[in-house]
Amino acid sequence: MAAVLDPSALWTAAEGGRVTGVRQLLSGGANIEERGRNGFYSPLHIAVYMGRAEVVQVLLERGADVLVETSGGDALLHLAFILPWMAGCEAIIRSLLLKGADVSARNNDRRTNACAAIPHEDDRMDAQLSEDRQSTAWFGVLNLFKRLIPRGRT
Repeated sequence: MAAVLDPSALWTAAEGGRVTGVRQLLSGGANIEERGRNGFYSPLHIAVYMGRAEVVQVLLERGADVLVETSGGDALLHLAFILPWMAGCEAIIRSLLLKGADVSARNNDRRTNACAAIPHEDDRMDAQLSEDRQSTAWFGVLNLFKRLIPRGRT
């Protein structure tokens, strides 16, 4: 009889950056897509959001869905761009892009990854941002993508 795992154990290990714990739980049969505590984030979501680059890499290597969305429709790149100053952000974005993350994803509010990447005074959806501001945001995001993706690999 297989052991019953705490459904939030993998999520908690991913949140805490416990690479060994993540590996052990996955080897023990933990569901890599199991939603944690409130059902909002998968282990990959929380690892991206918390800046846990090593955990993100392990989860991606073990087959975590790079196109998974939060219950609010946020793609992984939305979460990565919310906290662009965090340690490991560039490594995380690079890993996600190399695994096929959707650079044009929009969440349930129709906000793009670029919108998450730029600070703005209020929290209106990017459809309300000026065309110039959206273009500037995408230019910055595309430059970041170019810098992060090694030449010859798309």
